Amino acid sequence: MTEAFSRIPASVAENRALKKALAMSEARAEQLEQNLRETVAAHDRLSREFHHRIKNSLQVIQSYLALSRRQRLPERNTHLAEAEAKVLVISGAYRMALGEGTEHALCVKRFLEEVVRSALVLLVPDQRIYLSATMPGSLPLDRAIPLGLALVEATIIGVALLPDAEVTLGLERNPQDDARITLVFAGSQACFPPPSRVMLGLKAQLGAIAEPPTAGAALDWAFPVLPSTAPMLAA
Repeated sequence: MTEAFSRIPASVAENRALKKALAMSEARAEQLEQNLRETVAAHDRLSREFHHRIKNSLQVIQSYLALSRRQRLPERNTHLAEAEAKVLVISGAYRMALGEGTEHALCVKRFLEEVVRSALVLLVPDQRIYLSATMPGSLPLDRAIPLGLALVEATIIGVALLPDAEVTLGLERNPQDDARITLVFAGSQACFPPPSRVMLGLKAQLGAIAEPPTAGAALDWAFPVLPSTAPMLAA
């Protein structure tokens, strides 16, 4: 009996020490979690600021190119128009991806409308580009940009070969449930030349597969898309 009672103070002391250690451990864990939240928040702020600076810098470059292009004779501003179209694709993608304050995936249809409205019209100013986009879906920023640049590159090639052709841009679902994008110059029965190294690089970045070449198609790719509501995590 005496031996049992003699153990009680030691047990109470041990319990108190254990509770104190647990409390300190919980406080340390809470502090670490708070530090992690603050670090993540600071990273997000820096990431947003970085992307906004890129977007603003691209807009300045585009404005400079546009001003330079307007000051030259039409026959001498082709290369400036091509450069401006590429910058417009990138700046437009950044603007759409950061439009709600945080980086998110771009609706493919809306992005294509932006590319046609701002970039491709510089390359075919005297023609209307017909857009048919029925495929829902979205793309992260780092895949939307290669898609837009590929459209610019394909349009440059098509205009050089068929300057007066009607241009149609289509987006639809292919049999494998991926998106299929086509850029067709009507009236041509000839196939376009093999893709350049630039186009091959853009295709790889997009994760696209080239469909069998068809007459008049400067671009015919199938590529995976995200669901329309899929969020995009900032890198």
